[in-house]
Amino acid sequence: MKSTEIVPLVDELESQVKAAREEVLEYRKEVTSLKEGVAAEVLGWFSIQCKPLDAKSGRLEPRLSKITGLCTKFRTEAKAKAITELAALEVQATRMMKFHQSAKSLSPDALFEAISGKKEAVEKKAFLKFFKTCEKPAPAEDEKA
Repeated sequence: MKSTEIVPLVDELESQVKAAREEVLEYRKEVTSLKEGVAAEVLGWFSIQCKPLDAKSGRLEPRLSKITGLCTKFRTEAKAKAITELAALEVQATRMMKFHQSAKSLSPDALFEAISGKKEAVEKKAFLKFFKTCEKPAPAEDEKA
């Protein structure tokens, strides 16, 4: 999975965790408000009836905290993966430029002109266009499989 695919998934999961925390908090507030309006004779029975739900909601908080920690971990790993992917892309782009330069017997200045489109600076559009039209090395045997 690419780093650009991980971050949206982590964002979605974090929003779901936030919604679950809000639901648990709302449940606890609701039970507390109900207990305040209950007569003393019924309070014991009501508390017994609420215990299973309180236990379930109590077990949710550690789970939600664990998921939050995992989201942080995944976000950090996605950043590291993005850096690795960018480094690999840089190596690939450099190889393609060097191959084009040697295939066309270009000087460094001529290569710059080919990339920039005879302008003073390289623009994004021209840079991307160069890679679509440049000479590309034949794929290695292990890459074909």
